[in-house]
Amino acid sequence: MCELIITSDKDFFEKIGQEENKRYFETAYKFVAGYQNLGEEFIVSAKVHMDETSPHIHLVFVPVVHTNDKNGNEINKIACSEKPF
Repeated sequence: MCELIITSDKDFFEKIGQEENKRYFETAYKFVAGYQNLGEEFIVSAKVHMDETSPHIHLVFVPVVHTNDKNGNEINKIACSEKPF
């Protein structure tokens, strides 16, 4: 599995307010799920932490790459080195 932590600074989150904070993290989640067609089914965990200095989200996912095998068949393979986040 791979993990991303997505955040900004405390002032940013205070300035945009609670509703925009929620939208920010929903957008981050959707971005990761759609990045290189990863797929939401490969996101194992997404947890927003609001109890530390700056709000942030931990996104844990299986780094699946959609590709073709040597015979041209579509396959999914796990390859963290091929998920350039």
